[in-house]
Amino acid sequence: MEMSSMKIAKALICFMYLTLSTSIAAAQQSEIQGHQVYLRILTYNDPQNPIMISRTYSSTVTDGIEFGAGKEGRSGVDVIPVLVNIQNGRVEFSYQMIEFPGAFTAAAFNGYELTFNPCLEFQNVRLGYANSIGMSDQRVFSVGSRIFVNVSALGYAQLSCFAVNFETRNCPPS
Repeated sequence: MEMSSMKIAKALICFMYLTLSTSIAAAQQSEIQGHQVYLRILTYNDPQNPIMISRTYSSTVTDGIEFGAGKEGRSGVDVIPVLVNIQNGRVEFSYQMIEFPGAFTAAAFNGYELTFNPCLEFQNVRLGYANSIGMSDQRVFSVGSRIFVNVSALGYAQLSCFAVNFETRNCPPS
């Protein structure tokens, strides 16, 4: 298969998977549907001295795409446009809004922080699937009601996508 045909085939597989999984999730009542969710993009080598913290995006989990983060251009590091779709047991990331392929800035952490309210405790956070982006389970983790996804130094292209799967339970009363 030619390289361009291979890229088109991968893009179509990503698109079909996102479309199918979104349709299936919409047919189910999501345990996280209706929760408030906050997205920040963070870049740091030392968490106490971040290179960049994006504005905080806020949304309610619904059947559609929750976030469409765009460029912000701070401190020589920019937000790569991303679509974030949250479903029952999965968060999908898609880069169909970018114009040119590239690579995420290399840092100890460069990625996404998702925080949910009311509080959800995340368990068994892991990579669901990836298409031409090089994600791995070691790049996704949770701390309490937050999910972190580290895309540092990974390459991306217009139709790159990946998903993070998880299990949830309500946080214990405080």
